[in-house]
Amino acid sequence: MKDKGSAWLLLILFFCSSCSEETSPIAVDELPTEPTEILFGTLGDNTFSIQRELILDNQAEWLEWVSFFNLRLGVENKLEDYDTLDFSQYKVAIVFDFFKGSSDYSVRFKDVEVVPDGLQLNVLHTAPFNDLRTELHQPFTVVLLPTESEVFIHHQMESPNIYPETVLYGKLGNAYQPYDQYYFIVNNQTEWNEFVDRLSVNEGLEKSREEEIKAMIDFTKSTVICAIDEGSFRTHSIDITDIIEVNQEIEVRVKGLLRRATTESRQAVHIVQIPKSDKLINFTFQD
Repeated sequence: MKDKGSAWLLLILFFCSSCSEETSPIAVDELPTEPTEILFGTLGDNTFSIQRELILDNQAEWLEWVSFFNLRLGVENKLEDYDTLDFSQYKVAIVFDFFKGSSDYSVRFKDVEVVPDGLQLNVLHTAPFNDLRTELHQPFTVVLLPTESEVFIHHQMESPNIYPETVLYGKLGNAYQPYDQYYFIVNNQTEWNEFVDRLSVNEGLEKSREEEIKAMIDFTKSTVICAIDEGSFRTHSIDITDIIEVNQEIEVRVKGLLRRATTESRQAVHIVQIPKSDKLINFTFQD
């Protein structure tokens, strides 16, 4: 499922030309006839993309992403086998995880399944059991798919981790009524509507956008987890990096991975949804 971004969020996109990422290009003698992972690794040192998943079906977009990886990862000689693709027969899936606190995280191609509407691409997210570092990294994988069908991406995680689907991420505007409840859970539509109403007033949302956000969550199936920081004069983020289920509790690990000075104070926000749970949810901020 694709992210539901929002115009009121100031989304962050940083690039640099020299990085220290760990990547593993996979070269072949000829184009594969089965789904194949052709590149995976982590972006780091402020080289990352806010886009979390893409399905490319044309040469122009693909060449832009080849240039992106070539420039930032130094793998131009490893991707040259895939520079020119017949997009009447192939598609390319690029999946980025959300920002993480170290390079020990990964997202990898697992397998594909035929579903009624097309092809489901399953990707597996892995995480260190106890990651206390605070380094900005973003795992990714690139998968070549010999198919003309529509492609859907399904995210999986190794137990005891729970995969969080991001609902909203970025920075709030200069709200006249700042948010003082920094970590909280929303379990019903009434509470969610009240939260979105406040967003609408502070952020100047159009009515159609307000109703769209309200309808994002099915509270019969999902629990919403919210992290909002106190605001400061810096370019910063708040990041839900891990959600771990242990016995009868769920631990939500939160970090501020991006911190730089700026001239205006804003509140960073990260809101995710997970499968509905009645277990006790605890927040741990790792600075």
